Parts: sequence; structure tokens; C-alpha cells
Amino acid sequence: MKPFAAHMSRVVRVAGFLLVVLNQSVAAQTADSRAALFARYRCPLADLLRQVFEAPSAYRERDRFLVLSAPLIQKNYVQCMFAVNRTKLFCEASSGYYDETPDRARRSFPSDAAKAAFEQLGFATGNEQKNYSYERDFTGTPDFSEIATLMLLAMHDGFGARAETRLTVTAPFAKKAPANCGLVG
Repeated sequence: MKPFAAHMSRVVRVAGFLLVVLNQSVAAQTADSRAALFARYRCPLADLLRQVFEAPSAYRERDRFLVLSAPLIQKNYVQCMFAVNRTKLFCEASSGYYDETPDRARRSFPSDAAKAAFEQLGFATGNEQKNYSYERDFTGTPDFSEIATLMLLAMHDGFGARAETRLTVTAPFAKKAPANCGLVG
């Protein structure tokens, strides 16, 4: 029995070592894929958020939102809205709940890992009867790059978007093309 126990002890040590190496590799890939996604989308997204925030409106909140989606990744999106006379930020990430219709059962459910990612970002995920919500108060002009980062992290960590993912924006108040931000093509 002792040779078997010694062998198992070595196997456990090697497995533990490989687990640490794999976790470090996944963390590095995640950091790299986040950086690539930010490099491609953060600056233009922040500029569009600024346009939405600054646009004059006859209505306080109507259409003062921005939706970021990845059409090829099911119906996943994150959207944010400036509300309460531009002193609150309300965001929500798709949970798949509203994909259900009377004639069609809900087709997608977020994984536990996706829910944990949204919770880590500050989204409330407890209610299975609605999307995941996020809200924050602010005074003055918000940090648009920070909001863009939140939205991109939700797309990356929650929905698996990467730099090569084609993300689309819907923002009725963003009337100009986003800032070029030094991007080519």
C-alpha cells in the first residue's frame, strides 16, 4: 500500500501544480483578452456615452440610453441609461428572461460562471424574473471611460465577447460618429 500512497501523493502534487499553472494561464488569457477588447472598443464607446449624456432633450430620460450588444452571441446585451436628471446611472445586462414568449419557452439561461461575473461587477442577479440590474448615483459629469469599461467587462466576462467579436451600439442621442481614438480601420 505504501508505494501506491506515495504514487498518489505525487499525482496529487503534480495535479495541484498543473491546476495552479492552468489558473495562471487562464488569468493571463483573460487579462490579455480584456486588454484587446478595451483597446478596440473603450474609447469610441466612452465618446458615445458622452454624447448620450450631453445631448439636450425635451424629455428627461427618454432615449437617453446606450445598448451594447453582440448580435452573433445570442441576444446578449448590456445597456445603460442616464436618468433622474442625469444624476443616476441605470444599467442592465440580459439574463435571457425576456427571450421567452407565450409561444416559445426560454432558450437560454446564464451559467453560474456568468452570473458570478455579473455579481463581481456589481450587478444584482438574484431575481430570475428580470434582467441583471446595476445602478449608481453621481454628481457632475460621470467618468465615461469607467462606464464603458463596466459595459465591456459585462460583455467580456458575462457573455464571452472578445476583441474580434462584432459589437453593435444603439444610442438614439449619439448623433455623431464616435471619436476615432487613433484606431485604424
